[in-house]
Amino acid sequence: AQRMALPQTACLALSGPLPVPETDGSRAWFTVFDSDGDFIQPCSAGDSRRVESLSATLQAMQQLLFDVLPAVGGWRPGQIQLLGFSQGGCIALE
Repeated sequence: AQRMALPQTACLALSGPLPVPETDGSRAWFTVFDSDGDFIQPCSAGDSRRVESLSATLQAMQQLLFDVLPAVGGWRPGQIQLLGFSQGGCIALE
């Protein structure tokens, strides 16, 4: 954020809400591993864990963007820009 050096800009760096198993503190934005630590294949027929966790994260982000940041910081949604990498990019795009 400091390297971008944007005037009149506040930056908020968020971590994903879910811990990634078998890592040293990594976080994820939606579920990609099952309880055994096995990768959940995207678009698996009848398996909605990834989509359900993505929906929950999007709901939390909407609350942050449309309720919390305007109330606490006075930022209107049109003043907010989202950047992300990998899963964070998916969340920003959604």
